[in-house]
Amino acid sequence: MSAVAHPRPRADAHGIHLLDELGRVVIPASIRRQLGWDGGTALMIRRAGTQIIVERWRGTCLFCGGDAETQGDVLGQTVCASCRAALRRVLAAGSGEGSA
Repeated sequence: MSAVAHPRPRADAHGIHLLDELGRVVIPASIRRQLGWDGGTALMIRRAGTQIIVERWRGTCLFCGGDAETQGDVLGQTVCASCRAALRRVLAAGSGEGSA
C-alpha cells in the first residue's frame, strides 16, 4: 500500500509560512513593522507546549539577572522591576538624609 501524499499549503496562504531546509521561516514585513523589529533585532525563541513563542529579547537585569518579562530600562541599562523598586527606595532614602 502506498502512502497518500497530502498537498502542501502555499506559502502565505492564510498566514501559512513554510520552513526552509535550515529550519528558517520569514516573519512578514507587516508584522515586523508593527512590532518595531528590523534587521539585527535580537529575538528569544522558546517552546510552550506545541507552540513556538518568538519575542524581542530584552536581556537580563544588570543587577540580578532577572526575568525578561519584568524588565525596563534605567539609564540605558536593563533592570528588572524588583531592582528598579530597590533603587527607588535607596534613592528616596538618600535624598531624605540631607534635608534635616
